[in-house]
Amino acid sequence: MKIKRENETLKAALTCKICMIEKVMCTFLLCGHFCTCLSYGEQVSHCPLCRMIKTGF
Repeated sequence: MKIKRENETLKAALTCKICMIEKVMCTFLLCGHFCTCLSYGEQVSHCPLCRMIKTGF
């Protein structure tokens, strides 16, 4: 059961925080959050976790 829980935790950590489907592919440069897929990383103007303005990813 512990391994199953760890596996679910890792999957959640590596899943886009916006679409909840795709794998995380973008790191927001100013805040360092690794939280969106490439599609949403290109579309958003702020980090979805801390709302810091995006200057690059």
